Amino acid sequence: MNIWLLNEYYYPSIGGIETSLFCLSKEFSEMGHDVTIIYKDNGKTGRDREYAKLCPYPNKYRIINKLARPIMPFITYRIVRNYMRELAREEYPDLIVGRDAIMSVASLDLKRAKLVYIPPTILKFNKGSASDNKGFVNKLFYYRELLFLHATWKYQRQALRNIEHLIVFSENMKEQVEETGERKGKSITVSCPGLNDKFELENTLYEYDTEKMRGLFVGRIVDDKNLFMLVDALTLLKQKEIPIVMSIVGDGNVKQQLIEYVKQKGLQDIVSFFPNTRVPEEYMRTHDFFILPSKYEALGQVVLESQACGTPVIGFKKIDGITRTAIGELVEDGVTGYVVKKFNARALSEAIEKGYSIYREKEKYLKMRLETRSKAVKDYSWKRFAEGVLEDIGR
Repeated sequence: MNIWLLNEYYYPSIGGIETSLFCLSKEFSEMGHDVTIIYKDNGKTGRDREYAKLCPYPNKYRIINKLARPIMPFITYRIVRNYMRELAREEYPDLIVGRDAIMSVASLDLKRAKLVYIPPTILKFNKGSASDNKGFVNKLFYYRELLFLHATWKYQRQALRNIEHLIVFSENMKEQVEETGERKGKSITVSCPGLNDKFELENTLYEYDTEKMRGLFVGRIVDDKNLFMLVDALTLLKQKEIPIVMSIVGDGNVKQQLIEYVKQKGLQDIVSFFPNTRVPEEYMRTHDFFILPSKYEALGQVVLESQACGTPVIGFKKIDGITRTAIGELVEDGVTGYVVKKFNARALSEAIEKGYSIYREKEKYLKMRLETRSKAVKDYSWKRFAEGVLEDIGR
């Protein structure tokens, strides 16, 4: 079967969606299928050609994207639609799996192909990197980003409404899709994703620290990650003299503000910042708890990856009207981490303190790490996910 995988970005860009495309291409290729990955030309060479043919579509409008970003979804749609029409003349796809809403809608033109849409997020409920910062220039960027997301949401509505096969990674996402009202009368399949091979390796880097507990966050530093509340929680823990240090790994549009906030709270000796990394597993394997204080996470691939490294997770559960996360689905409270049930800094600090309490009992804590890793390796499989995609379309 000829399979196309679609997303705006692919390697060398770093992210969970890019990794999902690579892993799916590997699984489909090993099943004997021909795989093509279509993504936006970023002027850099992709990697891992052994599993897929890489086809970057033209990226002629970089200046427009900076100056008039809200109209880019309409331009991208036309570019991608025309590019895929040309590509299909050479070799028509049997199956198209889209992670990007605009590209997925553009593929509706190819009527003989089976279409599967796997949304990374539901834009109606997630404002992405839009950040309502103070200052005239920041406000302009904020409203520009909101207009861009609004335009992209129009395409996602079409994808949810018109693409026959929809697969989401969590019950949390399924509820969001149902809440949009765009999927009436059509099925939604829930299937948990898998792990990159490197996360399935045994953790040989971990060393227990008798003096302090090491917390970790890896991801985009944007408003929805709720990292300012995490700093407030760490302030409360410092007041109690709980010995914890925190590593924050990533970049984003509120990183500098967060650094200043850490200084304002006097936590420079506790909180350390690191840039984006291609090897998050090296951090996950050397820390004691992964802390994800997000208000919005469709799934949270970093949760799966951290668990596979044996590192328990602390995060907020889904709280109606406040948070939309899958932590309650992925973390077994008290067994593979701690689920925070109230959305405030005190509740988060108490959950972290629970983590510290079990961490002090070395045998109990190491048992938690083993349980966390065992569950992750058993439950998360890209091979099983790829087989489920084919089953969903009746192949």
